[in-house]
Amino acid sequence: MKKLRLEPYNYPSLHDFLVATPLEVDGIVQEYSDDLFFRSHRVVKGREVSAAVLFADITNFTALTFDRTPIETLIFVNGFFDWIGQQALGDCGGIVDKYVGDEIMIVFAKEFGAVSSPFDAALNTACRMVENNPFGYVPHIGIASGRVVIGYVGSPRRFDCSVFGSPVTLAARCAKRDSSTLSLDRAHITAPEAHWDQCTTTRVLLGTGDPKWTLSEVEDGPQTGPVVPKVRRLRYIGETIPLEIAKGKFSASLSYAMAELKAAKAFRPRPITLDW
Repeated sequence: MKKLRLEPYNYPSLHDFLVATPLEVDGIVQEYSDDLFFRSHRVVKGREVSAAVLFADITNFTALTFDRTPIETLIFVNGFFDWIGQQALGDCGGIVDKYVGDEIMIVFAKEFGAVSSPFDAALNTACRMVENNPFGYVPHIGIASGRVVIGYVGSPRRFDCSVFGSPVTLAARCAKRDSSTLSLDRAHITAPEAHWDQCTTTRVLLGTGDPKWTLSEVEDGPQTGPVVPKVRRLRYIGETIPLEIAKGKFSASLSYAMAELKAAKAFRPRPITLDW
């Protein structure tokens, strides 16, 4: 009997991946407490893969949106995510896991269609995000790779799909590493030191005659929580949109979007509520 060979496929979501592929663990753990009225059903369903996790958020997000209405903030954040989807993802073998505020988490794996290693795929995506940036976003990006499990999470009331493993924690902490001290007009990509040495993308970026990137070690500072291993940071030094022009584009884009919504009569009156 021939062994089933799973071809890479551009799955629209993690849920589609889990539905379409065999699970490595698929069961329910039932736990009874001393209280007879409580019984726990823990669903354990998932598949383990080698993957890279990328976190990206908007630099200076609080300052940019502090004086904006909630609807304007929603427009701004969706513009950031739409830009990532159009300019960065493409056919890179990545799946968006979640959006949290102004932050996006993307998972890369060969099972999702990544041609190179998952870390190279994630780094290529990050570089495209930074180099094709007409709106002046300056993202903080953290990447880490390793074994993760993609599985269902939640309770019987509501389940979702997500990714679990140390690369998730590392990537998130790399994105936030010394973020308060970074310049507001230069994008940075941070990852554990061991990931860079075998990375093809880094050698190509730094080996050109006119490099747009510099790679440097990040000095260890005070850390809270789990200790992050030594990291290196890839800093973009190519041409960027000046911060004031970016802010002007941001304001003009919001004004245009609000005018379009009003013209389309997208703002509906709130329902009448009675206070008893």
